[in-house]
Amino acid sequence: MAFIMNSFFPGHSASDDFFYTPVMDSVEPIKLEDLELVFNNLKGDHNNIIHNNQYGFREGRSCDLAIQNIVDIIREKSQTHHIALISLDIKSAFDNMNWSVLFKLFDDLNFPKFFRNFIFHYLNNRTVSFSNEIVTISRACFRGCPQGSVVAPTIWNIYINPILERNNTSFYTQAFADDLALIISGRTARELEANTNIALAEIAQHLQEIKLSLSVHKCQALVFRSVSSRKFSKRNSTILNRKPTFKINNFSIKISDSLKILGIVLDNKLTWTAHISSLYSKILSLTSNFNRVIKSDWNMNRNILKIWYSTVIEKALLYGASIWSGALTKHHISQLHSFQRVFLLRFTRAYKTTSTNVLNVLTGIPPLHITAKAEFCKFQI
Repeated sequence: MAFIMNSFFPGHSASDDFFYTPVMDSVEPIKLEDLELVFNNLKGDHNNIIHNNQYGFREGRSCDLAIQNIVDIIREKSQTHHIALISLDIKSAFDNMNWSVLFKLFDDLNFPKFFRNFIFHYLNNRTVSFSNEIVTISRACFRGCPQGSVVAPTIWNIYINPILERNNTSFYTQAFADDLALIISGRTARELEANTNIALAEIAQHLQEIKLSLSVHKCQALVFRSVSSRKFSKRNSTILNRKPTFKINNFSIKISDSLKILGIVLDNKLTWTAHISSLYSKILSLTSNFNRVIKSDWNMNRNILKIWYSTVIEKALLYGASIWSGALTKHHISQLHSFQRVFLLRFTRAYKTTSTNVLNVLTGIPPLHITAKAEFCKFQI
């Protein structure tokens, strides 16, 4: 029997026998419980292994925090600089993780031999199979990050670390698992274009070094005009006079007026109008199932429907509300009323002329914008 090295468990002495997990000194398959213990100590922030700009698969991090950090950086820099926000899509990221590169990273981090053996036996002898009515084919697998296991998230975070370590004063890179966001600034449109293309070339090259590549047709950009230059434009325009051109490997990236990152739609004014407008199609999709269970001659229990609403529909509609609900306007509130009204009418079977406020009282469900603002206040605390 061998014991896990004390270097990975700071603050514990050799007498703390309860803290250590025995590992069989053999080539037998490693138990996931043992790997989970090792990785829980490796992925901890106290070891400073995972870059601080990685928000995915980490305790105390979330999509809301990731989006909030991006928005804060844009608002700060856009006071004097034009900003480009680019969503980078890595082509089949988890499937293309190269094992030789992974173990080189382990060597660079001076991981002990027993740890590398853990991962080697975990990845070894994997196959990919395809089967249908005619034929069954199996092939040996020599790359990829096994998904659905307790160790895969930390393996990926270690693998993508070199990209985040390339951050410098000219650009900022942030990750949520395999979703990369790039923020670049420039005092003029030409400077922004030049800085962005240089940053994109660097990131594409660094990804190539770890055997990954960008899916250019899925990458999108959003441009923010500096606040200081808007006063010189007509009607305080937030759009640059000349739209810049961003390229990756000589392929242009699409520049639009809105951009979805981690399920939140950002617009070039940061008014959240585009995101709230996108909720209408979502509410129609979410409430379509009610047509199947709410009929003229029978119905489900009202309490069950309220639970359905609060745990499924409301949660989906208020995703990211801790970020966008702090800037609600009268128009936004009116939109949220109309979205919620779709469900309330089906729930109460009331006439379409019934006001939304009356429907809120009859069902005991608070208006959507009030619940959204509550989420925002809770997040600020």
